[in-house]
Amino acid sequence: MGERQETFSGVVYAPFVVRNLVQGLLSKDRREVRFSIRDGDQVIYDELGPDEPLYDGGPMFSDTVELKMYGRTWLVEIRTNLAFRNQNGYDQPTLILIGGLVIEILVISMLAMMARSNLKAHTYAHHLTEELRAKTEHLEHANSEIEQFVYIASHDLKTPARGIGFLADVIEEDLEDIIGPLDGHAELKMQIDMIRERVSRMNDLTRGIMEFSRVGNGSETAETGVSLATIVGDCVADFEVDPSQIHLTSDIDTIHCDSQSFRRVLENLIGNALKYHPDPQAARVDLTVEVAEESLKVSVRDNGNGIAPEFHTRIFEVFQTLRKAGEPESTGIGLAIVKKAVQRHGYDICVNSSLGNGAKFTFRWPLGHDAADHQLEKVA
Repeated sequence: MGERQETFSGVVYAPFVVRNLVQGLLSKDRREVRFSIRDGDQVIYDELGPDEPLYDGGPMFSDTVELKMYGRTWLVEIRTNLAFRNQNGYDQPTLILIGGLVIEILVISMLAMMARSNLKAHTYAHHLTEELRAKTEHLEHANSEIEQFVYIASHDLKTPARGIGFLADVIEEDLEDIIGPLDGHAELKMQIDMIRERVSRMNDLTRGIMEFSRVGNGSETAETGVSLATIVGDCVADFEVDPSQIHLTSDIDTIHCDSQSFRRVLENLIGNALKYHPDPQAARVDLTVEVAEESLKVSVRDNGNGIAPEFHTRIFEVFQTLRKAGEPESTGIGLAIVKKAVQRHGYDICVNSSLGNGAKFTFRWPLGHDAADHQLEKVA
């Protein structure tokens, strides 16, 4: 105590007017709460009286805080005003809850429809299988019915998906009317964007299933003929690449047998090579078509990352994809469509690839009568 007294230099007395200090620091126009300060029984600042603008006799929030400073006890009483009630009295949580429940109901309905469709498909397939054991001549007809059923079921699933997407837009518009642009509400914006992304993935999936079910539905009998150069040119335009990135070497000019399915096969193979290349601008695809043993031998080679040997069979299965995080979305149906189209003509497709060395897909395709005659004329 003696040392403290010896080193004590003095005190500074700085009186101030509490009202002027508070008004200078906390403008009433910029806050939606009012408060009072008491020092014991003495009121040293008060803005809670009924004569105050925006006075709220039944505040939505009130509290009393006890502050002990320098041997004194100050009581700070806080109450919200009418401005706070106006800003927080709307039913935003209710709207969000209702919107969430509606979306949840739609999702559950869609899942129930998918489960019911899947159950019907399995039941129907089992019933047909029992009949086909005795009547093998009805196999093609039964397969056609199953594919048509899958097509219709996939088409019907697009309706609830579109409804969910539309509802997400409506909810976003309603929320913007209430709370303003969602850019300042990151969580709400993220959730609505997530709904749209899931709807987009569902649409891509149903579109792929519909395309898979259409492969081989009688189109192979139509020999309309399509130029290989036209197919390559369309791929260049569709995938927005430089013409030099797709190189064609061919013994023939035109595909005559099931040309539409052949186009679909090439578009999937070339599209995958360009889409999943680590550097799309450096991607290169070599398409080679040769006449061999009364059929066409077709190969599509790329300079991409390649495919590990253990996945060479898996990539042709429906809904199987080797996509990594951050890479473009994939439904896992493209190569299944390719394999199904090739097998429809009695051939198969294989892949020769390893990691880091690109990939080469090879398959055979019917030559077609017109193309075979043209080839004989060239030889003659």
